[in-house]
Amino acid sequence: MGKRHYDTGNDLFEAMLGKRLVYSCGYWAQADNLDDAQAAKLDLICRKLRLKPGMRVLDIGCGWGEALKFAAERYGASGVGVTVSKEQAAWAQNLCRGLPIEIRLQDYREVKETFDAVYSIGMFEHVGGRNYRTYFETVRRCLKPDGLS
Repeated sequence: MGKRHYDTGNDLFEAMLGKRLVYSCGYWAQADNLDDAQAAKLDLICRKLRLKPGMRVLDIGCGWGEALKFAAERYGASGVGVTVSKEQAAWAQNLCRGLPIEIRLQDYREVKETFDAVYSIGMFEHVGGRNYRTYFETVRRCLKPDGLS
């Protein structure tokens, strides 16, 4: 499902998602436009994960890479983003060039290393009910003992 949906061309997504290409609702508490609401959402996520410089994060279903870019630039984090979309991976690799971010064209279940934090924005619904257990087992396996998700 993910490959078919997200590899239809980035033009449509650029037109409807705003400059950040973040595929889920924004946080509108103090925002007046979509771009500010998306930035506020990314900041809220980073704060809830208690990100600090030097922390390593995993973004499951990283999309076009904006959340990882935000975490690296604003919080000093490094990380890995995984997506099954070739178009998203190519875009994210270009977007995150020069940052301590690795974008992989990879199924999340294949990630083997551990991270200080693991998050997923708008991807979980693609997993499907019969795969929820595997999803959460993967998150647990990829989290360091004191990590947050």
